[in-house]
Amino acid sequence: QIQQEREETKEKIKEVTKQEQQYINQVGEVEGQLLGALSELDNLNSKLSQAKSEVDKATIGLVLKEEELKRIDDELKEKIKILNDRVAVIYKNGNSNILEVLLKAEDFLDFISRLKLMNLFAQQDTQNILEVKEKKTATIGIKKSIIDLREKQKEHEDKVKQLVMQAEQKAREIDDICNEKKNLLSRTTANKNALIRMEKELEIKEAEVTRILESYRYGTAPSGKFAWPVAGRIISGFGYRIHPIFGVRRFHSGIDLVAPYGTLVKAGDGGQVIQAGYFGGYGNSVMLYHGGGFATWYAHLSSINVS
Repeated sequence: QIQQEREETKEKIKEVTKQEQQYINQVGEVEGQLLGALSELDNLNSKLSQAKSEVDKATIGLVLKEEELKRIDDELKEKIKILNDRVAVIYKNGNSNILEVLLKAEDFLDFISRLKLMNLFAQQDTQNILEVKEKKTATIGIKKSIIDLREKQKEHEDKVKQLVMQAEQKAREIDDICNEKKNLLSRTTANKNALIRMEKELEIKEAEVTRILESYRYGTAPSGKFAWPVAGRIISGFGYRIHPIFGVRRFHSGIDLVAPYGTLVKAGDGGQVIQAGYFGGYGNSVMLYHGGGFATWYAHLSSINVS
């Protein structure tokens, strides 16, 4: 029985070791994907910072143009006010004021000079107003260009933000997969280590049982009639089953019976007690040698009382 369990445990260790290596490879692959996703995320975050910086610069430029436009408006208002004031004076005093200035000329040349000077003032006022209006028109155009540029940059920033969110989601999903693979690897490694410990224990038990049986190898033959050791229900029969601890299909070389705690267990046949006491995963157990190479083993006992 122990030898059979040991061989099956060795096979299971091989299977689990192979599975462990597969998980190791998968973890390495997913970690590589995660590094790639994080690198992509860093790149997008850098682009997002650059996009935000460009939007901020455009916003500052827009503020400056708005301030410049306000100064131009103030300048235009001032020049228009000056022109309006002159027009008002002329309107109030009428043409007599203009004639008075012209008639005060000392001679004809002075008259012509005064007339030219008055025309020059009027032309300068008009020219100044036109220049300010042109400056205002140009500034409005620049302001509109900055607004358009900022809107495009904002659209670009929003697109990059969306890409960053998608990259973050992708990185989280890959990280979850990576953690899942690591958990599977951890459980598989723990299972393998448990199987290795179990195989070592079985090796020790096998050697111990072999030693015990060898010491009682020669003797009387059994009666050939084995009695039922306890009146109980069979909960696990002889043959293949799902192991209650490891959850894998394994050969069960014994029979499990259930009975009330403390129920008396009788020997199946007469024989010599060759082992009585705690025996690893079998708990309290008793082994009887019946002769002729036959032995019975009673495990998972609540207590031991043999004679």
